[in-house]
Amino acid sequence: MEPKDRVAQARIDAGMTSKELAEKLGVDKATMSNWESGRRPLTLERLLQVAQVLGVGITYLLGLDGPVPGAPVSKNMLPALHRAPVWTKSYGWALVNSQKQQLVFADGGTMPFDAILEPIFTIPPAFSVSLREAGEPLGIECFTTLKHGMIQ
Repeated sequence: MEPKDRVAQARIDAGMTSKELAEKLGVDKATMSNWESGRRPLTLERLLQVAQVLGVGITYLLGLDGPVPGAPVSKNMLPALHRAPVWTKSYGWALVNSQKQQLVFADGGTMPFDAILEPIFTIPPAFSVSLREAGEPLGIECFTTLKHGMIQ
C-alpha cells in the first residue's frame, strides 16, 4: 500500500470523513484531497499532525511499518499495527486497536497499551509455548482463533 493510500485508510479506520480530518488539521478539503491522492506531498510537520489525529505511527503512514519477525515490538509501534495480531507470554494472542489504544483478546477483554509490562511480539519466540508430551496429539486449542477479531 502506497503512503498516500495509508493516509486515506487510516482516516477511514478512524471513522472520519475527509472533511472532518481536514477540519481537525485546520486545512481545506481540497488540500486533504490532494494529500490523499498523492498530488501534493505532506510536509514532515503535517505528517506528524495527521499521525497524531488518526492515532497511527508515522512509519505506518510512510509504509515503513514492517516489524522484524520474531523481535519484540515497541509499544510505540503498536498504533501502526491497527487490527494486527500480537502475542504476549502472559496473555497470548490479541488484536491491536489503535483508536482505543488497547489490545483486544479473544474473550472480549481489553488491556490499554500503557498497562502492558512485558515484551510484545508479532510472532511468538521459538519454544515460548509449552511442549506437548511425545505422542500426544495436537488439540483444537492449538488452532483457536480470535472470536471477537472485528475491531471497528
